[in-house]
This record gives sequence, C-alpha cells and structure tokens, in this order.
Amino acid sequence: MTTNEGLIEATASPHLLEPPPLTGRAATPLVPGQVPEKAPPDAPQRPPTAVREIEVPQVSPQGSRPASPKQYEALKGLMDNKTLRVFVMTWNMHGKLPEMEVVKSLMPHEDKSEHSHLLAFGTQECERSIGASLVVASKKNWEALLKSAVGKDYSMVGSTTLGAVHLALFAWKPIMAMVKDIYAVEVATGVGNMVNNKGATALTISVGSASFLFVNCHLEAHQTNTERRNENWSRIDSEISTVMSRIRPPAASHVTSQFDHVFWFGDLNYRLNGNRGAIDASLKAGLHEVLRANDQLAAEVKRGSVFKGY
Repeated sequence: MTTNEGLIEATASPHLLEPPPLTGRAATPLVPGQVPEKAPPDAPQRPPTAVREIEVPQVSPQGSRPASPKQYEALKGLMDNKTLRVFVMTWNMHGKLPEMEVVKSLMPHEDKSEHSHLLAFGTQECERSIGASLVVASKKNWEALLKSAVGKDYSMVGSTTLGAVHLALFAWKPIMAMVKDIYAVEVATGVGNMVNNKGATALTISVGSASFLFVNCHLEAHQTNTERRNENWSRIDSEISTVMSRIRPPAASHVTSQFDHVFWFGDLNYRLNGNRGAIDASLKAGLHEVLRANDQLAAEVKRGSVFKGY
C-alpha cells in the first residue's frame, strides 16, 4: 500500500472577506482541453457530468467554539495571519480496509495549537476492489474509520464516490460558521468514458471568500499508456471546468480562474521510462537526475500536454 500526504498553507484574503489576488496563473482563462476520442455512432450516449450541492453540516454552537485556549489561539492566528492550513492525503488502498492504527498514522502530525483547517483524504481502490466497487460503491466503513481517526474537532463536510475512487473533506469545527459552497462532481474516464473503473471525484468548498477545489483521480495504468493518461486528465479538467462555469460567478471557463486554490492528487499512474533493471541500477548508483529526466509526468507537463496553466 502506498500513501502520499502533505500539508499546504493557503493564504486567505484579509479577514476572509475579499478574494485574494490570482497569482501564478495564466493571464487569460484557459479553454479546457478536449479528449481526442470519438465514440461510434451507435454507442450509448454518456449522460452529461452533473454537479450537486452538499448541505453544510450543522454544528452546535458549543461545538463550533474553540474548546481550549490553544484552539482559541489557533483560530485567532487564522484571522490575524489570513492563512488556512490545508492537509491533503492520497492513498491507493488496493481494495483493502486498513486497521485503525494504520488510519491514525495517516493523520497530520502537528502541534495542536496549529490545527489544519481543512483535511482532504483522496483514496483509490478504496475499501474494496475496482470490480467489487462497480457493484457495491459504498465507502461507509472507510468514512467511519476516518471520522474516528480525525477526532471530535473536525466535521466531515462532504464526500463523493466514483466506483473505487473516493474523496472525503473535513473542516475544523471552529471555522464552520465560515464554510459554504460545497459541491461534488464525479467524472468517469473508463471504457467509453462511461464505466467508473477510472476517473475522478471532486469537492469544492469556500471558507469565507477563499474558494478551494480538490480533485482526486485514478488515471489509466500501465507503462505505455501515457497518452491515455493525458486524455483522462484532459477530460476530467474539461468536465469539471464546464460544470463549475455554471455555478461559479463570474462564469469563467477554467477552474484556475474559478477557484483561488486548486489541488490535484491521486494515483495518476505516470511511470518512469525504462525497464525495471535499469531503474533499479540508477537508484542504486544515485543517478536521481537521470530518473527525473525520465519521469513521464514531468515530461508531459513540460510538453504542455497536462496541467497547462496550473
């Protein structure tokens, strides 16, 4: 089982009331890429990707107050420093439900006076195999483990599932009064762009006026399928941009203009070019620059095939 986790500090707007400047983005909105794939005329038509709103969970007034002096200081620091701490984890679970001790080890390890304000947990092959998930998609057991592991200071504000791809988002309870605009989107990229064996789950959230998009994806596997992975990414990026343009004012054409902060993560499945023997030998010899030069994702980003404008 493999995991990847990280802690990102996202700068929010002053007092979380005014949108922050869009730095590091393209000067003009990008036009979402189109997947160069056409279905035969008699193929079943895929229904359009839909976006659904998730009601913001209600937290009791007592539960939304800082429970200790440390929590009060953390909330005061958020308001004074205009900084949100965002924790993102991605994990291909290989169809197995872990023990609680393993789940707890995935939680952010931080000083309790510096709470993460948002926690995003993206999993692939979650709880059961891809095939089994096409029959039973529920991830209630995994969600129950997450809720227990994150503890009583957090509320799960949204979750979404596409086959074996799952995304859950938690918010620190003292900021719940500022939470709004929670939406979920699922995009299939399996056979005919209809089957849920591959694809993405996405959740949006706003804290005050700072807006966030989290995209968890599981792209095409195998060494030689780089172009197919590019197509998967392009379809996901395009579909999410399209549905969000209907609800995000102003009606910008791309997610980099629709949201202040966009996080992509998951099992993207890009590989290192080369056979296993050559790669192992390069690792043993410490030839890290050679390996980085053969990283498929880095090469595709450099070509502009994926993540252009991010």
